[in-house]
Amino acid sequence: MDYSLRLKEQRHMWCRLIAWNAFFIFSSLPVMASDALSTIQNRGKLTVGVKTDYPPWGMLNANGQIVGFEPDLAKAVAEKVGVDLELLVVNSSNRLHKLNEGDVDLLIATLGDTVSRRALVTMIEPHYFNSGVSLVSHKSYQLRNWESLKDKPVCLTNGAYFNKPLIQQYLIKPVIMHNTRDAQLALITKKCIGWAYDNGILAHLLTQSTWQAYETELPVILPVNWGMAVSKNQDTASLETVLSQLIVEWLANGFLLEKAVYWKLPDYQYLVTRKKLWSYKNIDGKPLCSRLPNGNWPVP
Repeated sequence: MDYSLRLKEQRHMWCRLIAWNAFFIFSSLPVMASDALSTIQNRGKLTVGVKTDYPPWGMLNANGQIVGFEPDLAKAVAEKVGVDLELLVVNSSNRLHKLNEGDVDLLIATLGDTVSRRALVTMIEPHYFNSGVSLVSHKSYQLRNWESLKDKPVCLTNGAYFNKPLIQQYLIKPVIMHNTRDAQLALITKKCIGWAYDNGILAHLLTQSTWQAYETELPVILPVNWGMAVSKNQDTASLETVLSQLIVEWLANGFLLEKAVYWKLPDYQYLVTRKKLWSYKNIDGKPLCSRLPNGNWPVP
């Protein structure tokens, strides 16, 4: 066979192989869904994942309705987008799964913004709240520092961002609970000497008469900012822009602060500070906090 003919056939063969490989590679990639914002508007409904085990951020009232600080934010988002609202109950264990499986369009569920979570979902900036970690324990234990918890059983709630650093830094014996209700029960029945959790909800817990024998005397550690989250499995650029701008408005006009006061959040100093920051204007009348050239917001 002529050499040039063989070379031509080899080239055709390689082209076919490349084409088939490309077909299999791209057919195995996840299919990006249509624009999330358009999908929500065409559907006429926004589904938001919120928590009901986190009073007063999210809870059930006497009539079984989902209410609280974060459900109010979800309602305001739906009004901005111009659609009806559906609230779906999530917890610390399943919230990211619910989002990435498409069960919800948006998470407003006490979600701390961490590097590991950014690998799984898209976090919305700026943030709308902040918290740290505290520990509630019976007063008889007289716990005063985190180092005293070494080798002692401490209740943790599955899915919390601070579980791993607490175990690694303070060498506690973790007793993992599925939800806050189970953690409270485990603490009362002395399956653990303390429950490490968000300082805000623990402060709220101690306002109840049934918890007067307990205290939170350890210093608050591992602070984290809370953010809304959308799925990485969709084109959410338009939705992200709407959410981001809406949070900026809430921070500047005091909407978030008003909601914090209304729901009697135990500690909302973060929002007091952020309102001053985001409402401040330069001498030219432009907001001090504005998007950087790369599209990101300045680090607070």
